[in-house]
Amino acid sequence: MKTKLFLLFLLTSLLASAQRDPNHTLTLDSKISDVYLHNLTGIPVITTDGAVYGVNGETGQKIWEFKESGFIKNLNALGQDGGSSFSEVALSPFGKFNQTIFNIKTGHKILDEKTNGYKGIFDDKFVFGKNAILFFAKTDKTEAKLFLTSIENDNIIWESSIKTNKKLGSLLLGGAGAYNFIQNEDKIAFTAGKTVFLINKSDGKVILSEKYDAGKLFFTEDNKSFNRC
Repeated sequence: MKTKLFLLFLLTSLLASAQRDPNHTLTLDSKISDVYLHNLTGIPVITTDGAVYGVNGETGQKIWEFKESGFIKNLNALGQDGGSSFSEVALSPFGKFNQTIFNIKTGHKILDEKTNGYKGIFDDKFVFGKNAILFFAKTDKTEAKLFLTSIENDNIIWESSIKTNKKLGSLLLGGAGAYNFIQNEDKIAFTAGKTVFLINKSDGKVILSEKYDAGKLFFTEDNKSFNRC
């Protein structure tokens, strides 16, 4: 069934829109499940039973759309998590749909499984000084990838790989994330499982990768180096 969405809310509040004729009409292919305004970009985002859309608030035209496969739609209908939900990436203009990272304002694809060679994004963190988001991606049981991506122009500032053992790789494939994330002007540190990683912020080079008690790790008082108790 075709569903028509009146986009007057782009110009006024939802309450006011109910009292006026619509400025724009957009026809979609399935039932609307949610509509909201993305704060950082000002782009209205519409989710339906099988897709997510970004809309131009001035013209009412679709800027971009991502559609789900039939398999994922069936999982959703059964109330199961098919890994298909759309989500925002905090502190950025980026969105995530399935395992694709894109710019919500333009629809520009930044990262995807086929192009960038990963199985899934398992975490993301804001990196100060670079005005960028660090994406953590799982590949296989012995490696993970890091992508530092600029908020200003969507460019990948650097890409890096971290070696993992089979146990840690299994944790990441099972949905574990990056924890104890800390940073200073030139270094980034985080834990995954019981492994601690120290990364050079400028180029993504892995400085340290060892098993430590994460509670005993800290930057020195001058904030220039990384020590353990």
